[in-house]
Amino acid sequence: MSYDDWDLGRYVRVRERANGSLRFFMEVPKRFRPADWPPTIDLPQLAEVSRISLAVRYSPAYLDIVRREAAILNRELDERRERRAEIGERVTGRTLADLAEIYKNSSGYHDLSEGRRYRADLWLKRIIRWSALRGYSDFTKLMKPQMEQFLRLYDNKPSARLDARSVWHILCNEAISAGWRTDHPLEKVSWTAPEPARPNLWSMEDAIRYREVAEARGMAVIGAFIEVQMSAGQRPSDLLRCRHGINYRKGWFAIRQSKTRSKTQRVVKFPVPRHLQDLIESIRHPDSDAVFPDPESRGLFIYQRFARQFAELRHAVCEEGDKLLQIIHLRHSAVCQMARSGLSDFEIAGITGHNYETVRHILEKYAIDRPGFAAQGARRLHLANGGSEEDFTELTAAEDMDWLLDEARPRYKRPWSDRPSRATAEDESDVRAA
Repeated sequence: MSYDDWDLGRYVRVRERANGSLRFFMEVPKRFRPADWPPTIDLPQLAEVSRISLAVRYSPAYLDIVRREAAILNRELDERRERRAEIGERVTGRTLADLAEIYKNSSGYHDLSEGRRYRADLWLKRIIRWSALRGYSDFTKLMKPQMEQFLRLYDNKPSARLDARSVWHILCNEAISAGWRTDHPLEKVSWTAPEPARPNLWSMEDAIRYREVAEARGMAVIGAFIEVQMSAGQRPSDLLRCRHGINYRKGWFAIRQSKTRSKTQRVVKFPVPRHLQDLIESIRHPDSDAVFPDPESRGLFIYQRFARQFAELRHAVCEEGDKLLQIIHLRHSAVCQMARSGLSDFEIAGITGHNYETVRHILEKYAIDRPGFAAQGARRLHLANGGSEEDFTELTAAEDMDWLLDEARPRYKRPWSDRPSRATAEDESDVRAA
């Protein structure tokens, strides 16, 4: 297949990497390029994938995204060419990087919590990199269309878009305070917090299914971790750093809580049943004391590497449209599972290390089995008034309890590389029909 057949737009180039994936970028010849326009600008890229046919890997929907971003850049390029002052324009020193430094030296930045400061730094880096790639060197000349161009990159991520909008708002206010400009380009752009998506909680059936697939794929450590975590309810990073003879001994865990906001960093001690002890023993490596050893390094699993391998496992387990299960929800899922099993708040907090009020907050946040508890209470009330169990209708499946909330839950989506193009899908359907 020729890349020219894709008709991606003016100045768009495609280059194949050594691993078989493609790099899409815009390259304007020097004689047509304004003085501050970057030589190359990367367009939306796919993650690295194995060598498979281009028709399968790059679907029409993905190529449409590339064409849209290329069209935006070409319009901006034409506008710059039309401005006579573009050629030879000098940078005034009032760049986004300079403005970011002013903000980081302000009291407002230092008064942020650790988490908010991390997010602010993250979005400042993204905005500065974007401005450098697009050639927006002077912040005083950035206007609403350019800022909204950045925000459009996150149209499908409401929470990320909100964080980006917040940082742009701060930068505009800092520029006004510094006397760089008198206007606020985004002042009249509305921004509201998106409705949070209801997370998918793990069940024991989910944990067992993931563990069985993991064992079949040679990823037994990850499967064992998921099932143990559903009974332990610890922070993933804390459980991953456990060692035999130190944090785990004779079927008991002793884990020091690592969260920085915890002033006491309390130690929680709890046992696990025999089948989990056997599961832990089955993944034990003779040359490592790690409870959940990395198969390659034989040492402790680094969380980032663990998360990447979990994503591969989820890819093997899930079909498109299945509920999206994530590692970060394992801890709270364990709390909810314990509550379903009848444990008191004190017992749950003793195992997981949460504060008692935090346990209540988690159960309230996830509305843990509220229909189930309501049904139980309604039966008790009816029986107390002389009724019988036969007066109630049973639901056919546990999922029926949440039928009003399913639309708010995130769903698993296949990566672009696994989604066949329309032409390929039609060919396959013709083969099946034949």
